[in-house]
Amino acid sequence: QVTRARAGCSAARSRRSAPRRDAIAMLWCCAASGSSTMETVAQKHDTVETLKVERALTELVVQPGEDQNDSMRELALLSRCEKASSRFDVALTKTPCSRAVGVSLDRSASEYLQVVQVNKGLIEEHNKAAPDGSKIVPGCFIMQVNKTSGDAQAMLDTMRKNDQLTLRVAPKEEVLVEFDKGRQGCGLDLFYMPEATVMVVRSVKDGPAKRFNDAVKVEREKLRLFDRIEKVNDVAGSPAAMLAELEKATRVSLMVTRPAE
Repeated sequence: QVTRARAGCSAARSRRSAPRRDAIAMLWCCAASGSSTMETVAQKHDTVETLKVERALTELVVQPGEDQNDSMRELALLSRCEKASSRFDVALTKTPCSRAVGVSLDRSASEYLQVVQVNKGLIEEHNKAAPDGSKIVPGCFIMQVNKTSGDAQAMLDTMRKNDQLTLRVAPKEEVLVEFDKGRQGCGLDLFYMPEATVMVVRSVKDGPAKRFNDAVKVEREKLRLFDRIEKVNDVAGSPAAMLAELEKATRVSLMVTRPAE
């Protein structure tokens, strides 16, 4: 079922010239099972320029075969970044007795993967022995698999096909973005998954959000492509509820997450 925005928003189904692989796939050995029934709905929204709803969760179960000066600027510009630990590498080896990577991944961002859940498998075993700063936990991002990066699907394929894996992992960084919007829209292109709890920024267009970006001097404080909006003011957990809050609020506080540098 495709989630639609609240009343007052028009919706139109997008047409596809060719079938597209379902974004939810169970990966077994060298085969992927999934339907071609994914729907994308583009919607005109009073607050958000374009809203796209997609399914983008992949269950990967492989079987045999600032510094202080920045913080001061953030406070002055009403944008607060919480410093996260640096990126780290995790080496995994599949064995005849342990082939499952064991992780649910969100690939809504085409350039990297986000960990949604750790299941039984190699990552769970790694976490048991790893120190806290080197665990792969829900919310962190996989930026590279072996030598493959910049393509979420290609990274999934590499994880599925190879026995020796090196994952480059980025912790989740949180950024607080606040601006006045009055009764106008924010000028954001957003999309989210029906089962998701976040909205993803696809682009920033003319409007309050762009004016915020133009005023911010530090690049990492700006709203970026593929940023995930986890909270709008005090509303979290439901993209539909967050959109409703964006519509009615005259001032918004966005809790945004992204891969830490």
